[in-house]
Amino acid sequence: MDTETLLFIVAIDALILLPVFFYMVEGRTYRRDMILAYFSPDVVSNYFGQFWSGDNGYSELIQKYKNAIADAKLAPADDATNETRATAKQSAEISLTDAFRDLYDQRYGSLKYFVPLLVLGLVLTLEAIFVAEFAELLLAKNAQTLTGTPVGDDLVAALLGVPGVLRLPDKVTVAAIAGAYLAVGLDLLRRTSSLTLLPSDVWFYALRLIVAPVLGYAIGAFATADSSMVAAFTITLLPIADMLLWIRTRTAKVVGMEERPEEARDKPIKLPGVDTVVAARLEDQGVSTIAQLCEVDPVLLSMRTGYDFTYIVRLVDAAIAWRYFNDKLPALCTYGWTGASTILSRASGTGSGSTSSQEEIRYQDTFIEMREAKTKSDANPADPALADAVKAANTKFDAARQAMKEAIQYQFNKQLILAIAADNKLGLVGDGIENIVRQINNDEYARFIDGLLRSAGGKSMPRQPEGFLGWLGRFFSGRG
Repeated sequence: MDTETLLFIVAIDALILLPVFFYMVEGRTYRRDMILAYFSPDVVSNYFGQFWSGDNGYSELIQKYKNAIADAKLAPADDATNETRATAKQSAEISLTDAFRDLYDQRYGSLKYFVPLLVLGLVLTLEAIFVAEFAELLLAKNAQTLTGTPVGDDLVAALLGVPGVLRLPDKVTVAAIAGAYLAVGLDLLRRTSSLTLLPSDVWFYALRLIVAPVLGYAIGAFATADSSMVAAFTITLLPIADMLLWIRTRTAKVVGMEERPEEARDKPIKLPGVDTVVAARLEDQGVSTIAQLCEVDPVLLSMRTGYDFTYIVRLVDAAIAWRYFNDKLPALCTYGWTGASTILSRASGTGSGSTSSQEEIRYQDTFIEMREAKTKSDANPADPALADAVKAANTKFDAARQAMKEAIQYQFNKQLILAIAADNKLGLVGDGIENIVRQINNDEYARFIDGLLRSAGGKSMPRQPEGFLGWLGRFFSGRG
């Protein structure tokens, strides 16, 4: 193998493997930090309680965190006790966030990419050798035709296995390999730039390159001799699912079979913001119905699909509402109900039936009481009884303010439900809507999703990755 051929093989491997390596170093870490930015200790505690309540380790962390929070809310004591409480609270928070970070790394850490990357590199190298030697023989034969100079026996012997039998793939197979390589390269660059590359994708690339010659040969068999190379290259450039569908359809016609379309009454593609690409990606991860979205772990689904965490949470939010309203949900968007979280916010108060005016009077009375207590305490700050009275007045005022908000919300909810029930196009009745609202309010998972969306509003994005050279400098300096 000459130097030019070796350089060609190295370039073929590098164009695919280097982007994966850079993603492992930079992109994966940044994507993890993007997800972690949503999760405060409170949200992490709710997450573990929602999905990992059966794990003793996580249950102990949750209990430790709740105990630390409860201790921190106790009346102030001496400085040593206060410092101990603050330290315990901080330690519990760190333990929770570290456990959540470890959970991510266990499934999608850099080591998860190592084995598939190794296999992909091996497949690339073997196929690059085949293609390079095939091209070398083709060029030699063309040179012989143009110059009339015979090709050296040593070159032919190196490229031929059994005498007279070419051990290299034919032109259709080479075209199929080239099509698969281009498809892998384009998809890889897209995923690394959008921070959506997963270990399963790397395995998929290796599989695609392995089966490309067979698929190219099978598809080329249906084409004419003149168009077989173009057909093999073009078809293997398409997603494997499309190729298999094409082969299955052609085979069904040959044997006289008729395929029946699948029922699609509960497919994620019916949700707003879901197209065929997203639906296929979700189905690849075992989520083929909206009902499954209503129970899925949004963190793991975001990791497995590579989609933005906020996008996955909003899909789950819409899916929970779809479970109750079905195809009427898009029409309810005009009323502000785009998902379960908006229904929760519209129906945050269970409502005792009290009028907002009564709650407003109570709110004003507690406000006056709080102001008077504060005035007395400011006049005599050394009196602990007056300080306690201020705290009690503040507590009553907060309760009255919340009750007034719920009473106003309750009245608004009644008007909104009446308006929706009066919409003849929707075909919904008031009692049914109230029952749905009540069920969503009692759904712990819906409340958890609502909490994630609320935390997304105040999240701070992590810093951009420093770049490979910066990481390399830290690594060799011992700071990485």
